[in-house]
Amino acid sequence: MKLTIKAQVLAALAVCSMSANAAITYIDAAAGSNIEWLDAGTWNSDNTAFTSFNGGSASANDNKWDLRTSGPGANASGNTAYSAGHTENGPSLRMIVSGLDAGTTYQFYLYSIRAGNSDIIQATISNDVSATAAVPSLTTYQNGTDVLQNGDLGTEPSGDRRSRMTLAQVSGSTSYAVYIDDFNGDPGPGDRVTLDGIGFEAVPEPSSAALLGLGGLALILRRRK
Repeated sequence: MKLTIKAQVLAALAVCSMSANAAITYIDAAAGSNIEWLDAGTWNSDNTAFTSFNGGSASANDNKWDLRTSGPGANASGNTAYSAGHTENGPSLRMIVSGLDAGTTYQFYLYSIRAGNSDIIQATISNDVSATAAVPSLTTYQNGTDVLQNGDLGTEPSGDRRSRMTLAQVSGSTSYAVYIDDFNGDPGPGDRVTLDGIGFEAVPEPSSAALLGLGGLALILRRRK
């Protein structure tokens, strides 16, 4: 009898778990495609804020975001990641997500590469996606969750760690911009700002299946008493 009750409890919990899980939609950062940079008060999508850098831990000191073709970030998702050296001051960036449901709450994430002592980056989310939008107040994120440990987005870069920063939950709009900037005052060459991409997922509302599962669980426990 105890085994039967335990099985029923596990089944009810499984229903709740399945209804609560949602898949993360990942968008790989790609200069000239889905990254805009702030140029004299206007958001620009050309490639002039980026430079191809075929190197290791050092960075071309040109105050641009470097496309990593070897070394840290070379094995990022989609093989594109953009980093700013600890002495650089690259322009502000943003990535826009459109076509969402205004009535749905979304959880946003930012993906980075930890290629030294730490990864550190500034970011925030806004529903202002206009061409002349000002950069909102940014939050500093450091040392996100190791995505390999969470089974998120496949394999780990060789010698590096892909990390996921949990940003804010937002709702009420169909379009959002994730604003990103480097971190001036980075403590040393081992600490980098690296943008790999962004992600988002719908935050599920309590579904009828979840409520049914909870109701069944409550009934089982009540009968057990």
